[in-house]
Amino acid sequence: MTPEQEAARAKYTQDLKDWRIGLPMTKVEEARKLFDDAGISVHIVKFSPARWSDEEIDYAFNAAKAMGAKGVCDEISEDAVKKLARSQRNMECTLYSTITCSSQQKVSATIFPGCFSCSYDEF
Repeated sequence: MTPEQEAARAKYTQDLKDWRIGLPMTKVEEARKLFDDAGISVHIVKFSPARWSDEEIDYAFNAAKAMGAKGVCDEISEDAVKKLARSQRNMECTLYSTITCSSQQKVSATIFPGCFSCSYDEF
């Protein structure tokens, strides 16, 4: 990337971070009400918090809680496991990966407060 592109990317990343950590949870609660009114329960919220700052990870878990979810999910990686395991805020964090071979298989790892589990499903 050119220096200008890198600067634009850094600015976008900072602007997005500022938006995330500045978003009032009342906005998320308003979104939850729309789901509740439609009879939809939110069980988990998809973010990519492993790539985020600690402040943004707080936002992800707070937003999930405000949505009435049990936790957040992210694509699995060693960095995600390490970072989110120490940041789970007493909520569930599901990390997943879908691998395509001769059939589709789903590998997921779930981090609960105080423990770690892994599953392999073929479907």
